[in-house]
Amino acid sequence: MDNQSMRNWSSMRGLKVMVEGEGRVIATVENFYAHSQTNEVYSFHVHTRLLGDFALPARMISAIEQDVVTIASEEKLEREFPPFPRGQALVGCKVFSESGTEIGTVRDVLLGITPVEALR
Repeated sequence: MDNQSMRNWSSMRGLKVMVEGEGRVIATVENFYAHSQTNEVYSFHVHTRLLGDFALPARMISAIEQDVVTIASEEKLEREFPPFPRGQALVGCKVFSESGTEIGTVRDVLLGITPVEALR
C-alpha cells in the first residue's frame, strides 16, 4: 500500500518496538485494542521476551515507521490492558448487509496511522 497514512494490520503485526535514541528493541507488536464506538485504536498489545505482555497506549507512540514502532521510554508500557476488543479478532468475521445477506469475510484490517496520536 503506497499511502503512508494507512497500513494493513497484517503488515504491522510483528513490528519491533524500539526506544528512540537507544536503538534497542524492547518488544514486538502482537495485537491491538480498538474502541468499538469510536474506531479509535486505544493501544497495542506487545510482548517482551523477558517480562511478558504489556499494553502500549497509542498516545505514547512517537512514530510508526515501515519496520518499527518507536516510543520515548520503556516506562510507557502498561501492565493493565484496556477493556476493549482485540482487533485481530475481526479477521475471519463474516460481513453482512443491512438486510442480513452475507457479503464476505474480513481478511485484513486497515488502520489509519497518522496522526500517530489518533490511530483508527
